[in-house]
Amino acid sequence: MDPFIFSFVKYLHVLLFVYWLGGDLGVWMTGKQMIRDDLSLDERLRIRQVGALIDMAPRVCLVLMIPVGFTLGSAWGSQLDGPVLLLLWAFCMVWLWLVWEVHWKKNEPIGKTLGSIDLKLRYVIGTAILGYGLYNLVGGGPVTEKWLAAKITLYGLIIYNGIVLRKIAGNWQTAFDMIRAGGEQRVAGELQMKANRRRVEPPVLTIWALVAIMGFLGVTKPF
Repeated sequence: MDPFIFSFVKYLHVLLFVYWLGGDLGVWMTGKQMIRDDLSLDERLRIRQVGALIDMAPRVCLVLMIPVGFTLGSAWGSQLDGPVLLLLWAFCMVWLWLVWEVHWKKNEPIGKTLGSIDLKLRYVIGTAILGYGLYNLVGGGPVTEKWLAAKITLYGLIIYNGIVLRKIAGNWQTAFDMIRAGGEQRVAGELQMKANRRRVEPPVLTIWALVAIMGFLGVTKPF
């Protein structure tokens, strides 16, 4: 690979890490405001809209990290190069388009269909990357650098944690509807929102830890 192109891809790799963790932190902070029962429902819905837009940063980074990561990995033993690597880039661009379509059309009937397709796709991709990483980690694959195989494995785990978050996120609208109904429903809705917040903490913190470990492995290459 041309040295300039390689350096530029490394630069993109760093940017993806920055916007991934930074975006996640923004979503985390807006989420804390969203469960405040001293705010009106309309205020919290506006906060939710802001949080959903901020969340697009880590969602985009999640997708782009695959082709960028494997492009860099081609210099460290990954055999996903040439036409296969170009095909991977093309596939991820289509996936990126799907991610944005899910966001823009989330309030339309087709949005639910696209969201379901995206979720199923994440199961497939997460399983494939996790399996490929483990295969190389135990010494059976073409990636001989163990730190790189470990990074691939951790990335698969990140996708699965993201799936958990997506499933929990499906409960937010129900809680908002209960709050809007008022009375006892409102009380139950407030409790559900706070319960949702507690449920997202483990997978969110796990993703942050895994991303940090991946960054450490990529910089130090300890094994």
